[in-house]
Amino acid sequence: MAHVRGSIFAAASCAALLLATPAAHAWTTTATGVSYQKMSLAGPRVAHVTRVDLCAPGVRMRATAPGEGPRTVSSFGALVGGAAAINGDWPAKDGVLPLPSTYPRGLSMGNGVHFTGTVDPTYYGFVAFGHNKALHSHMSQAVGGPLAWMQEVVSGQPTLVWGGAALSNTGGHCPVRHPRTAVALDKAGTTFYMIVVDGRSSSSIGMTCNELAAFALTLKVDSALLQDGGGSSTMWLKSSGVVNAPSDGSQRSLVNHWAVLAGGSGSPRSCATREIPAAGKGIKRHVPNPTVFAAWKFGAAEIISVSNTYLGGFKSGPSVLAAPALIKDAKGKVYLKDVYGSKRHVPNPYAMDTWRFDWGKIKLLSSNALAAMPTRARLTYTPVLVKGSGAAVYLLDFEIPPLTPPKKDSGVVTQKDSGVSAKKDSGVSAKQDAGGSAVGQDAGVFGEDAGESMDGSMQNPNGRWIDAGGLPPMAHASQDDNTLRGGCSMGSGDVGASTPMWGWWPLFLLLLMRRGDSA
Repeated sequence: MAHVRGSIFAAASCAALLLATPAAHAWTTTATGVSYQKMSLAGPRVAHVTRVDLCAPGVRMRATAPGEGPRTVSSFGALVGGAAAINGDWPAKDGVLPLPSTYPRGLSMGNGVHFTGTVDPTYYGFVAFGHNKALHSHMSQAVGGPLAWMQEVVSGQPTLVWGGAALSNTGGHCPVRHPRTAVALDKAGTTFYMIVVDGRSSSSIGMTCNELAAFALTLKVDSALLQDGGGSSTMWLKSSGVVNAPSDGSQRSLVNHWAVLAGGSGSPRSCATREIPAAGKGIKRHVPNPTVFAAWKFGAAEIISVSNTYLGGFKSGPSVLAAPALIKDAKGKVYLKDVYGSKRHVPNPYAMDTWRFDWGKIKLLSSNALAAMPTRARLTYTPVLVKGSGAAVYLLDFEIPPLTPPKKDSGVVTQKDSGVSAKKDSGVSAKQDAGGSAVGQDAGVFGEDAGESMDGSMQNPNGRWIDAGGLPPMAHASQDDNTLRGGCSMGSGDVGASTPMWGWWPLFLLLLMRRGDSA
């Protein structure tokens, strides 16, 4: 969750990436929303990748629950009826907390049940899934216990990729080539990758942490986290059995695992919530220049191409501000400062992550200063960037009512702000739905209300947000058709509302996309 950027290695990363770039391989569909690919790389190295469409019908992730381990990866996959499974975190006996030897080291949950005593410290990261949410927490952000929305959590370290860039990890076992396991998410949070690299053999020498990060980037991931490796690295498919070559010669009995359940029907559980304000009820806010674009940490691959007619259905609103400014109250409720000194509630940690806000740059304001600020509609869960046939880029937003500038009162508390720390949750809500998973949202420090309505939008049955103008959810297409790289075309550039033309945008976007292709 924290956007703390590690040291990004350039020359070393590029060299490793060249070694890791595979020749063209075909994805094999193994279940609805699940595909597999075996890649033979230079070195030699053999990598196995299972790709999961978190928005496919019936798809949900499943982690080991207390009492379900230790057991082998294949045994766990069969136990929960999985389509695919891999190994997860290290056992607690390798850690520093006094936990049972059958427990994982870091924060862990399976099927909505917390491994009591496991927490997320500053030196560990995790990936979590819940209703309409998938989240990778950076290892530098201490979350503590699980939040109420979390259902499946597996931890690991170090963070390999963050914000679409490889991080340099050269300590401990990282510089040595070993069998490796990693998990990764794309930027939209709708595609999950499970990666296993064979090692310690003449047919596959394994990878260092930096080489694995570089390889993960060839899959166009936005973040990646290392799991237990060495003799533990195992991938199992229901259709094929164990597909890699465990370096011990056989599977190990492990304390926790990841599995993907692919029912083929029904709503997916962790399809990331997309909010697109409806045409006629939302506004378009111009992103005025590349400096502003970069200050908000937007990415070229996030821009959706739409028709001029569709774009013309949105009234023009104020331009996007020069940079995000975050504030919070004494209870930790976080807001974004917007036009006319207004405040907008940041609904949850998921929104903090998808907007790429910096947890270390949240200013504490006095209650008087906050009360003096006019309140606008809360922030959308995700930024939605669009462009028509012209070069101008817009952020779609909820409509801003007329506001008057508030009285001048900075109200900033001079004491040092240590950033937002997530309030430790006592556990998952006892209220269960028919599928056995907790319902409701975590009020936590973000104060999100369960069932909070989204201005001007409607929800379709599978949990993804659509709009009255017909714009589909972004980035749900597979990697094969490349729509994640260039956005979703919404038709030809038919004549509509005029759009400002900025000569620098085509070159700027081209440079960004070229950088992504060569990272």
